[in-house]
Amino acid sequence: MNLELIEMALYQAALPAFVLGGVVFLAHLYLAGRSAATFWAGWVFTLIGVLALVGSLTARSFQPETPRLPLTTMFEITVLVQIGAAGTLLVVLPRAKELRLAGPLVLAVVAALWAYGYSKHREIEETLQPALKSYWLQIHVATAVLSYGPLFMSGVTSIMASVMYLIGGEYTKKRPPEEEGGEPRPSIADRFEEWTYRIIAFGFPWLTALIVTGAIWANYAWGRAWGFDPKEMWSAITWFIYVAYLHARLRSGWRGLQASLLAAAGLLAMIVTYVLVNWIVEVFQVESLHTYSD
Repeated sequence: MNLELIEMALYQAALPAFVLGGVVFLAHLYLAGRSAATFWAGWVFTLIGVLALVGSLTARSFQPETPRLPLTTMFEITVLVQIGAAGTLLVVLPRAKELRLAGPLVLAVVAALWAYGYSKHREIEETLQPALKSYWLQIHVATAVLSYGPLFMSGVTSIMASVMYLIGGEYTKKRPPEEEGGEPRPSIADRFEEWTYRIIAFGFPWLTALIVTGAIWANYAWGRAWGFDPKEMWSAITWFIYVAYLHARLRSGWRGLQASLLAAAGLLAMIVTYVLVNWIVEVFQVESLHTYSD
């Protein structure tokens, strides 16, 4: 019982940490001098939120009645995705000052995921369904964290880049060179678009691994690697959108607004795969083997 209380207390503590992180990041952006201290304060609040989530899952995994890795329910997977998205923010923002504009919005997405996860919280079942008793599940969920977490952030940066390109003005104007006589630096919108590509380039191989390990797990659990299940179909659609994005950017020379809009479409498809498919299956009674984790 104590571990159950600790689990929920730590999970609840993560939300105010993320909210405070977002508020401090906003304060940093609006301060005239953009004090480094305020940025790092927001960074620390975000780190506290991530550590609270890690602690919550740790307490959940050591509950004596059902000791196991917390990798099976929608609540647990959503917590892991929050860790992935906020963790990406912690890694990227110190390296890209321009992207600090995205800090509050990414944390708003993390807060929305927190609320979704809270709505899916339930006590651990003492007996796992047969489909969940596989080490391939652990590998599958790990790839989900490494793909969905960064891709959520890339979705935010792609939307922000798209808006900047549409607004134009200072957002799309080349910035002065750092040294006299040097090359002009990319515009703020271009930097957002470039970082969107970098984050997707990191997350896409893991998204591929997510689908491959999911197929192996499905073959182990249900005797078939692919069954045109709604979740499987939307996973494939999401993957093909990111393939199209990478092909268009690397081989066809897409940049700017075109590339940003296509990356944003990837985020939309990912949200459908992750959230809306479950809702559609439940409301319209569509047959699906993936409802075990909801």
